[in-house]
Amino acid sequence: MCKYHYWRKIVSMTTGKSKPTTPQPPLEDVVEENKQVVEEIHDAAQELAVVHAVLATETMKAKPSDDTKEAVKRTKEVKTKLKATASKLAEATEVLEKHVAKLAHKP
Repeated sequence: MCKYHYWRKIVSMTTGKSKPTTPQPPLEDVVEENKQVVEEIHDAAQELAVVHAVLATETMKAKPSDDTKEAVKRTKEVKTKLKATASKLAEATEVLEKHVAKLAHKP
């Protein structure tokens, strides 16, 4: 699901301003899905770190082109961005999880 539709779904579930056209999954399912996405992002960041290490090592063995140097630099930047995104999603998931817990305890 793209980010736009995901957030639109969350807004419609929390504000009631628009009626969803399809049945919405329980919030507990959304929390679990978010947790899985966080893990997938962390895994991708780790894989990218390995790729970066290999590229950085290989470029030291020979004279790399400017494109190769830029690719090595970009892998490090993307890895950092992935980790930051995972952290933001993990924080949002924690907030959502707390709200779900509060809803579950309301009479």
